[in-house]
Amino acid sequence: MVRSRPQITRVEEAEPIPEQPDAEAARRPFYQRRSVIIIAAVVLVLGTIFGVRYWLYSRSHESTDDAFIDGHIIQVSPKASGYVAKIYVTDNQQVKEGDLIAELDARDYEVKLQQAKAALVAGLAKENEAKTNVTLTRATSSATVQQARATVQKSRSDVASSRAGAASLRSRANEAASAISTAQANLAQTQAQVVAAQADVTRANADVERYRELYAKDEISQQRLVQAETTAKTAAAQLDNASSATQRPTGAARRDSLEQTPRRKPK
Repeated sequence: MVRSRPQITRVEEAEPIPEQPDAEAARRPFYQRRSVIIIAAVVLVLGTIFGVRYWLYSRSHESTDDAFIDGHIIQVSPKASGYVAKIYVTDNQQVKEGDLIAELDARDYEVKLQQAKAALVAGLAKENEAKTNVTLTRATSSATVQQARATVQKSRSDVASSRAGAASLRSRANEAASAISTAQANLAQTQAQVVAAQADVTRANADVERYRELYAKDEISQQRLVQAETTAKTAAAQLDNASSATQRPTGAARRDSLEQTPRRKPK
C-alpha cells in the first residue's frame, strides 16, 4: 500500500492595494464628511445672522391680532408756553432725569427780554446823565433822576408783569385741560347709563310682551300685566333722560374750553 504525501501549496500574501481617496471618504461617517461640515457651517452662520437680526427686531416690535397695551402715561408740561422748535428724542426712546427732550421757540421771550433790557439800559443811562449834570442843574437834576428811576422801575415792573402773564396763561391752560378731562369723564359715565337704560327698556318690553301672552291665556292677573307695563314706561323715561343728558355736557365743555384756552396775541 503506497501512501501519498499531501501537497502543500504556498500562497504568498498579496501586497495591500492603496485605497483611493474617494473610497476612504465614502467609508467616513456622514457627519465627518467635508461637504457636510461646510454646508452645516454655512447654515449655522446664516441662522446666527438671521437669528440676531430677528432678536434685535423683536425687541422693539410686536406682531399680534389681539393686543392690549399696559403702560404709564406721563404728562410733560413746560414751565413756559410756546411753540416747539426742536425735538431731541424719538419714539420709544428711554430718557433719564435731566435729559433734554424738546426745545421751545424762545424768540418771543427773547424779544420781550431785549425790550426790557433796552428800557433798563435807557433808564440807567438817563440816571447816569442826571447824576453827571447834578452839579450844574441841581434844581432840575432831581426831577430827571426821579424820572429815570421811575423808568427803571417801570421796566422792571414790565418784566414782572410779563412773567406773571405767562404764569396766568399756563394756569388757564391747565384749568382748560382739567375741564375737558372732567367733561369727557362725565360723558363716558352718561353714555354708560344710556347703555344700561337701553338694556332695561329691552328687558321691560320683553316682559310686557311675555305677560300679555300669559294674560291672554288667563295665567296671570291684570295687575301683574299693568305693573310690567308701568315698569317698561319708567325704563323708557329713564332712557330719554339719560339720552338727553349726553347732549348737555358736551356743549358746556366745549364752551368752557374755548373760554379758558389761552390765545396768542398778534405781534
